[in-house]
Amino acid sequence: MVEARCIVCGQNAVEPVLERSTKLSDLFLGRMEALSGSRFPLKPVAFPLVRCLHCSFIFVAGARQADQDAQRATGPRSAEERARIDFDDPALDLERARPEHMAAHRPLLEKIESLAPKGLLLDVGAGLGWLLAAARERGWKVSGTELNDSLIEYARDKLDLEVTRGHLRDLGFRDRYCEVVTMFDVLEHVFDVEETLAELRRILKPEGLLVIRVPNVGSLRARIDLESWPHLNPGHISYFSDATLSALLTRFGFEVLEIESWIPDSFVHLAETDPHFANFLFHPSTQEFFRGGAYGDYITCFARNQPAARQAWRLAGWDSAVAGLASDKAELQARLDSIYARPLVRAYRWVKRVLRGGR
Repeated sequence: MVEARCIVCGQNAVEPVLERSTKLSDLFLGRMEALSGSRFPLKPVAFPLVRCLHCSFIFVAGARQADQDAQRATGPRSAEERARIDFDDPALDLERARPEHMAAHRPLLEKIESLAPKGLLLDVGAGLGWLLAAARERGWKVSGTELNDSLIEYARDKLDLEVTRGHLRDLGFRDRYCEVVTMFDVLEHVFDVEETLAELRRILKPEGLLVIRVPNVGSLRARIDLESWPHLNPGHISYFSDATLSALLTRFGFEVLEIESWIPDSFVHLAETDPHFANFLFHPSTQEFFRGGAYGDYITCFARNQPAARQAWRLAGWDSAVAGLASDKAELQARLDSIYARPLVRAYRWVKRVLRGGR
């Protein structure tokens, strides 16, 4: 039987959104095999993508069981973890790109510093380590976790960073370990989301700050055509919107302070082809619409780790809040759509037709 329990509200009533195509799974496994240099003994499976009828959270049903089956067959290390990357390849040119990427983290770090005192910043899924390096330059103590050996070697050897290999749940950080945890492009891949959030709460100090970035299934592009949305990825297990991510974090004792979004890159590229669409897209009211309505392809959530007493007070009304989440959100979204989204959708589709040579 396919597991279909919603991690946001705990209910089991779901409806299918779409079926993952076997072709997509084949392409994904082929790419992973090319990276790892080894064959996968498991055949691709079309996992159903479902929506919770209670809170509208979208997720892959049966993913946890599939992960356990894969670990029994291949061991705990995935192809992405085993993949080797040649950072000395001139085509990558990482040393030239590094200052630009580190500078791009400045607005985020300024935002974090406005919400949390400087101390220890832990980056879960640190990648190349550029965020940690940028934070260290601003006076933070830094630490990171990562699964890919090549990325760890780069962060340690090139940037002299402390990056530990392994899953967060297995690393045994002490209680109240850090002031800030950042987790970018990670949570959507995680099979054990509930265990991960409980661990994040444990290692964060009281009033500590959690910063999470995930693809936004509530984005305008996903609403227009979910099946061709670029973040519909075989490696993604959970598909969060601003509403479902907020509800989940509240359940685990976090106070959501703010959620940011921004105009999708694809809209920007389309605007480059048509000045009228560009005037519309970059108008202040349109930009405010994307930020306030969380219509961009990504959302970044800033949440505070609440002390236990305040958490109990807030969670007293959590069940009723989640129960009304879908209806309240739908009513608010309908109002926003009538004001902003429908004209923007029409404009977006018109530009796509022009680019394809039609009117």
